[in-house]
Amino acid sequence: MDKREMDYAEIRAILAEVAEMSKENERKIDKFNQGMEELRKELGGVGESNGRFTEAYFYSSLFDSMRFGGVDFDEVEKGVKRSQKTPDGKKLKTEFDVVMYNGDTIALIEVKYRVRKEHIANLVEKQVGNFKRIYPHFSNYRFYLGIAGMSFEDEAENEALKNGVGMLRPKGENVEILDENLKAY
Repeated sequence: MDKREMDYAEIRAILAEVAEMSKENERKIDKFNQGMEELRKELGGVGESNGRFTEAYFYSSLFDSMRFGGVDFDEVEKGVKRSQKTPDGKKLKTEFDVVMYNGDTIALIEVKYRVRKEHIANLVEKQVGNFKRIYPHFSNYRFYLGIAGMSFEDEAENEALKNGVGMLRPKGENVEILDENLKAY
C-alpha cells in the first residue's frame, strides 16, 4: 500500500467514526428533546393547577360575601364563556373569570396567579367592551372591574390604582379587597 492509499484509508476511518458520533449525538438530542417535552407538560400542569386553585379561592370569597366595591350583588358566576359571530363573519370568543350581577351593576373580576400590568390593561381596554358587545342587554349597566391574584407586580398595583380597578389578594387566611378607588365603566 502506498502512502496515498494509507492516507485515504485513515480518512475513511475518521469519517466513519465522525458519522457514528453524529448518530450518537442525534440520539442524545432526541432524548434531551423528549425530556424537555415532559418537563414542559409537567410545568404546564403545575401552572394550570395554580390557576384553578386561584380562581376557586377568590370565587369562594366573592360568593360568600356577594359584595364588591361597596355594592351588594344578587348573583355570582365563575368561568363565564361565550362565543358569538361578529358582522364581519369572525368569531368573538370571551371568558370572564368571575361575574357579579344585580339590577344595574356588573362586576368583572379577572383572576391571575401573578398579576402583571398588561392584565389590567386587557381588563380595562378589552374585556369590558367584549362583555358589552356579547351581552348587549347589560350595556347600560355600571361596570366595576377587579383584578385578583396571589401576588402583584408593583407596576400592576399602580396600573390598577390609576384605572380605578379593585384589587383582591390574600391577607392571612382572608381576602383583602382594595376597592375604595373604583371607577365605573
